Amino acid sequence: LVTDLQNPARRVVIAPNQPWFSGGYGVYIKQAEEYPLRRALLEVHREPGAGMALAGALLFSVGNIVLLAVRSKTLENRLT
Repeated sequence: LVTDLQNPARRVVIAPNQPWFSGGYGVYIKQAEEYPLRRALLEVHREPGAGMALAGALLFSVGNIVLLAVRSKTLENRLT
């Protein structure tokens, strides 16, 4: 895939598990065939909420760890 028209020798390789990201967009190859014609099906998409989803998952994980620590401490105090 040529990404710079001023320098066509500079290319990007997109493989099934190696997408290309540029400007907040992801380009994924979904299907590639060589016979009867060389062709590829590309998917281009943008996920504007991905950062917020990651932040939410991290907060959820931290909250669960804190809850586990508090409950563990409470149970330990009851047993002593």
